[in-house]
Amino acid sequence: MYEEIIQKIKNLGLDDEKANELFNLLSEEILENLFKELADISTEDEMQVYENRITEAKSPEHFQLIINEIALKVYGDGADQEIKEIFDMLILEVQENIKQARDLIQNQQPEAKDLLEKAKQTDLSKDISGQQI
Repeated sequence: MYEEIIQKIKNLGLDDEKANELFNLLSEEILENLFKELADISTEDEMQVYENRITEAKSPEHFQLIINEIALKVYGDGADQEIKEIFDMLILEVQENIKQARDLIQNQQPEAKDLLEKAKQTDLSKDISGQQI
């Protein structure tokens, strides 16, 4: 599942490093929600064991294995599918946020250029650009 999720993240236009960073952020969000649900069905000792294991995770893949274990305890046999769907939903949200940000930038670009041109025409700008530094 890790490779499939990473590929979906890379399809957003991210390089390997950024894809892994985003994967970790999404995993943390999923883990937070899982822990909330796990707290309802587990003892404090069990919770502490999971927290320690997560802290000591050695790689994104190891971290994912721990998430999968918790998901199995919380969601049962459909855990893998449930986690995959949650990742898909979060990736879709990120994709929508990126699209909205790009649209906002494109829509504001002409206005920003006009403001920059107007700023260049002010006396202060002309004074600054005429000075030697």
